[in-house]
Amino acid sequence: MMIRKLLNNWRIKLLALALGALTYYLVHGKTSVEMRFEIPLSVQVESDLAVVEQNPRTVFATFRGSQEDLRRLDQEQPKATVRLKTSNITSFEEVRVRRTDIAAIRGVTVVEVYPAKATVVLDRRMEKRVVVGRPVIRGRPLDGRAEAEHEPKTVVLRGPRRRIQNAEAFAEPVDVEGRADSFTQKVRVLTSDPWITEIEPPEVTVKVNVVRGSALRVVENLPVFPLCEAAAAARATPDRVTVRLRGRVSSLDAVADGSIRVFVDCVGLKRDGVYDLPVIAHVPAQSDLEVECVPPTVKVTLGAE
Repeated sequence: MMIRKLLNNWRIKLLALALGALTYYLVHGKTSVEMRFEIPLSVQVESDLAVVEQNPRTVFATFRGSQEDLRRLDQEQPKATVRLKTSNITSFEEVRVRRTDIAAIRGVTVVEVYPAKATVVLDRRMEKRVVVGRPVIRGRPLDGRAEAEHEPKTVVLRGPRRRIQNAEAFAEPVDVEGRADSFTQKVRVLTSDPWITEIEPPEVTVKVNVVRGSALRVVENLPVFPLCEAAAAARATPDRVTVRLRGRVSSLDAVADGSIRVFVDCVGLKRDGVYDLPVIAHVPAQSDLEVECVPPTVKVTLGAE
């Protein structure tokens, strides 16, 4: 009786069993992907000590998990952290790297770590205040040149005694490519020795001053036009002047000689008089140029026609 019940609809039951087995293997395979990462190895020591040398500085760790979890793990940038409990300075200290020293995200298991040992050399920890080198300027501004100043001028470095004695600090390079105006930017402080990782403060503020390139252009023998009321006649002495334009090369190139107008304003002045009036030069659409007239004034004689 029991066997007969088991054999009822045996085809459907067999198909369900096959589908279940297939689902199991698909799910099991999807969640059992293994991937190997090269990750940094950090050896932490007592507060009065510092690591001078370490071999290796990275280890290979094999993780198991779903493809999605392993992708997230890669974004998290895992690392191995080993705590070395000793207060002695010896030639070499050997530390074991265990799977539990690697912090993995939820759903991911550490399967293996290689190599499982590392050697370190220790020294006394000390600090030193150093001057921060001026940042290197990369690129070219839109016009002119760039100058950089930074604050603070000094930082404190902390690390192993034998390395910190000759260590230097400098500001991260600043990119000024295509910049038209001055700007301020925070950049990291870098050191000449990769073992010096404690820097206080870790950043400096860089003020980049974009100094626009300046050039001089001289336009000579321009006629002076008196602006007078309709019934008045006027003549200027001298009747021709020189105009000097100073500013960016691109702005100077945009001005044609024939577009410059020079005049004196005689409107409202009494007739039959002689006046010393300032010369005004009109340069169209170039307000950033410095304009100078030579001479700056002319003598204007007014009289009836």
